[in-house]
Amino acid sequence: MDKKIADYLIENPSLIKPGGQLKKVTIFFADITGFTSIAEKDSPEKTAKILYTILNSFTEVIIRNDGVIDKYIGDCIMAFWGAPFNTDRDETNACRAALQCIESLHEINKSFQREGIPEIAIRMGLHSGNAIAGNLGSDRLFDYTVVGDTVNLASRLESANKLFKTEVVVSEDTLKNTGGIFFTRELGLTEVKGKTMPINIFELISEGKDIHSDKREMVEIFHQGLAFYKEKKWQEAIELFNKILLKYPEDGPSEFYKKRCEYLMSNPVL
Repeated sequence: MDKKIADYLIENPSLIKPGGQLKKVTIFFADITGFTSIAEKDSPEKTAKILYTILNSFTEVIIRNDGVIDKYIGDCIMAFWGAPFNTDRDETNACRAALQCIESLHEINKSFQREGIPEIAIRMGLHSGNAIAGNLGSDRLFDYTVVGDTVNLASRLESANKLFKTEVVVSEDTLKNTGGIFFTRELGLTEVKGKTMPINIFELISEGKDIHSDKREMVEIFHQGLAFYKEKKWQEAIELFNKILLKYPEDGPSEFYKKRCEYLMSNPVL
């Protein structure tokens, strides 16, 4: 059990009884990209070392930013903010932790490179909303965790990185409580499996406004292209996405929307 949770439950023993309370939380999922392939190629000992190094580093980052480690699911780590106690900085701390995990991974990859280990990539998803938090499980075994639609949605956002070839996807529900201190790129309304209504999602890029001018210009052009896309001006949008791809051929969101525009031009909705 996370030490923060253990200390809190010791001070509040009434919370140890099974059950839960409705809490506003921010959920964080991080998953190592292509870990199955890594495990197939390397020995169990080497795979375990890679996994331990990354999860240990991310755990320290999350705890340093006042998050609670919920569980490790293979090569995935789940954490949350807002339970059993919440602050007005939960969303900010969660976003900051995600960015610091990326920085930490860069340093880890440098050491891996010296050992001949291929570069590791990560995907993260963050979402805020209501969830049931408490001691959940059975009479024999239970732990303090969070469950509900908010948790499921955060997991879906982590998977959405595959679609856009991004590292961190965060929901508008999380960003709106961060005071605008993060530099982001809108990725548009996305239908998430299991949800009846699409949600607006963003790529979390950095903290603060100190962004390289080229990156800022690229995001501005992308937003113009996204605006044309929303207005169903497919050709105008494609021209802007192509402009980005000429300079940044690996930019996943531009590639995604370019292909989407081309599809819609070839298959107009009657």
